[in-house]
Amino acid sequence: MYIIVAHRPSKQESKFAVKGSTKVSKVVSSVCKSFSLHAAQARLFLIVDTTDDDGIMENLFPCDVDDSMTRAGAEPSGESKFLLTLPDDP
Repeated sequence: MYIIVAHRPSKQESKFAVKGSTKVSKVVSSVCKSFSLHAAQARLFLIVDTTDDDGIMENLFPCDVDDSMTRAGAEPSGESKFLLTLPDDP
């Protein structure tokens, strides 16, 4: 499956191929290496956009590092979006 991961403070976003059984912790490590970021306290959030009367609202759901990507919410059909954050991000 394919996922899209963004790190907004560094303006980096990329598509990654992952297996549904891959642990979130491994994806965080791989993304941080790709983006040249320190992975020690990085967190991954599933982005789910919902539409209401005010327009599109972005909802962030934290991913547990021990979960598989499927359990974290990655959809096998389509490209799920994730946000990578670091403790010192603005």
